[in-house]
Amino acid sequence: MSPRSRSASLALGIALLTRPAHASGTEEHRALMVAGQLLRSDGKLLRAAEVLEDCASLTCDADADAECPRMRVFCQERLGELRTELPTLVVAVVDDRGLPLPGATARIGSRVVAHGELVRVDPGRHLLEAEYLGRRVAVSVEARRAASTPARAVIDLRVTRASRPVSKATYVLAGGALAGLVTAAAFGALASARASDLEGCRPTCDRGERATLQTFTVGADVGLGVFALSSLGALLFHLGRPEVRYTVRLDAQDAGPR
Repeated sequence: MSPRSRSASLALGIALLTRPAHASGTEEHRALMVAGQLLRSDGKLLRAAEVLEDCASLTCDADADAECPRMRVFCQERLGELRTELPTLVVAVVDDRGLPLPGATARIGSRVVAHGELVRVDPGRHLLEAEYLGRRVAVSVEARRAASTPARAVIDLRVTRASRPVSKATYVLAGGALAGLVTAAAFGALASARASDLEGCRPTCDRGERATLQTFTVGADVGLGVFALSSLGALLFHLGRPEVRYTVRLDAQDAGPR
């Protein structure tokens, strides 16, 4: 604590200990006046304003001398000056696109603030902390006497996610496998029916009928081959599909448990 702060604390302590319930004497006003001036010089403008306001609002008791009213006027004048010196922080809590986040939680020190609020503070450096959807940001702001300073916290709501989408080739090969399976089943059924028809004429069946049976058998084998190769290709494409990264933006639905 600086010497001025210790002197202000001592003067303020004396004033508080000796202050009567409704009126105040010269010494009490003097103590408040001195404490307010010392706090002001030390940069503690908010506390100085409170002390000077007490000094200006307290009435002088009947035993007070003529100096007491003059000190009240002095405190009123210094209080007016002091209010023009108080720095103001203009709070803004926005996302990465610059849009306001009214649902965000923000603090300057222990004080809860909101987007668009004008906050009076002491001169010096202050920390604006903001949180929204689990994203936190802290911004240091320098407040200067009699100045209005933007205090802007930008919360980036973008998040990168990854997926492995199924490729068109996989769908084409899967379709080919299905077609091969259907072909194999159809030709297999025809070959089975033709073989049943030829049981009665063996071994003297007509060559054309035997050729038809062979054609159906080859068709069934080709269908099975197409099914096997297409299925293997679809499986390989599916297992080897690349990872695709993309950016999404968090919204209120992401605030719940995951």
